[in-house]
Parts: sequence; C-alpha cells; structure tokens
Amino acid sequence: MGRSILLYMRRHHLALLALFVALGGTSVAASNVLVPRNSVGSRQIINGAVHRIDINKTTLKSLRGAAGPRGAQGTQGPQGAQGSQGAQGKKGATGASGMSSYTTVQGTTANNSDQYKTVDATCPPGDRVVGGGAWVVPADAGAPVAVVRDQPASTYWIGAGSEVAAYAGNWYLVTSAVCVKVEP
Repeated sequence: MGRSILLYMRRHHLALLALFVALGGTSVAASNVLVPRNSVGSRQIINGAVHRIDINKTTLKSLRGAAGPRGAQGTQGPQGAQGSQGAQGKKGATGASGMSSYTTVQGTTANNSDQYKTVDATCPPGDRVVGGGAWVVPADAGAPVAVVRDQPASTYWIGAGSEVAAYAGNWYLVTSAVCVKVEP
C-alpha cells in the first residue's frame, strides 16, 4: 500500500502542487476579502474567547484610565479576638533597696514671748528626711507665722516662727520631720 501511494505521488506531483497552490491562494484571498485588516469586532468574537495574554501589552496599558478621587473612609470593623499571651520576658536587674522603716521626730522651742524662734527636727543616725512641717502653739494666737525649710537629701527639717505684729502672750514652735531608714 505504501508503494502504491509513492507511485501515485511520483506520477501526479505537478498536479498536486498546482492543487495546493490554487487552494492556498483562494483561502488567503477569501480571508482578505471577508475579513479586512483590523476589522474584527465584538460581533465576530465569541464571549470569553479573548484572554489577557492574547492582547498586546501596550494596548492593555492604554485601556487603563486615570485614577479616580479617593473614596470616603468606611466604617470601623468589629474588634478582633483577644490574642494569645506572649512569652515571659527576661528577669530585670535588682533595683535599689527602698526604705525599711520610718519614724517621726519633733523639735520644740521654749514657750515664751520671744519675737523670733527656730528649731529643727533631726533624724536618727542612718535615716534621711522625706518630709515634715512646722506649726505654732497656741494656733489661735493669730500673730505668729511658721515657715518651713527642708534640706534635700539631709537628715533634718527646719521650722521658723516670727511674730508679724506684737503678740502679748507666750507661744512656742513645733517642727516635725518624717525620717526613713535607707538600706545600702
């Protein structure tokens, strides 16, 4: 059978060549007449037949328009679920020692009619003053005024009193200091 096909082609090779040329030329002519260049439109294309890869990159870029104005912000979404607890951190350095105890000490002047008085309240050895105050007795005397001065990082608190106007009676000044023991 293979021999007979070969024999047929040898005898008719010119006729077969002429047939191929004639049919090929008419199909090219028909495509040019029926579908001219750049004439394929949406009526000739089946929906879904053309994909992104089938379109030229330059053409794809030209199809993208300018960005429009930014839209309004949307409403806040619901709160998310609680996350899991993180790993425990490293142990920190040991801090400085704090106070181990506190005491209150007082100093008092003589009860007399002197115009100016001053007295300090001194902390015990090893303690530091952290606060204090001063007042005059009797409180209803009216004329004496107490002034308080602290000494930063010191061991005492100073109180001073003075008669603004002459006061006929006796009075005295009390100074109080709050002291803490600071461990080294």
